[in-house]
Amino acid sequence: MIIEKILKEENAYWTAFDIDEKNILHIVWQDGLCGKASIYYTEMNQNASSIYKKIISKGDDKKPDIVVDSNGVAHIVWNTDKELFYAKIDEKKNVKIEKIVSIKDPRYPSITLDYNLTPHVVFERWEGGENHIHYIIPIKREKRKKKEKTHLFFLTSQFLLLYL
Repeated sequence: MIIEKILKEENAYWTAFDIDEKNILHIVWQDGLCGKASIYYTEMNQNASSIYKKIISKGDDKKPDIVVDSNGVAHIVWNTDKELFYAKIDEKKNVKIEKIVSIKDPRYPSITLDYNLTPHVVFERWEGGENHIHYIIPIKREKRKKKEKTHLFFLTSQFLLLYL
């Protein structure tokens, strides 16, 4: 049996999805035109019934990607014209959003998880007439004071930047 369901009829772009171990479909998309878009998230059961829907962000947000871990936690990335963002939606549907990095013109972020369920992000960036691929190497977060910043290594095809 094939089930087809319209989730959004207009101005829905850049869809991405993953399916968890309970066969729940997790979908993210850019809702609205670039410059005025929000990121939406929904979960659907096997009968294509929506069981959860949430607006993750509102603003100049675009091009989301998603991966769901073995615990059913959704990990989402997206970009604006100047930043990359990450959202984590836990089993209780709590949403935590973090800015990954501020950088001019990030594009097309992709996310995956390693065996420790640590997210890794790759994205493109137009620089000096060429398109470069960037990879954000996560650093394990140790207990730190609230005002300390997370250390991220930022690897590109030409140089290594350290964001502190």
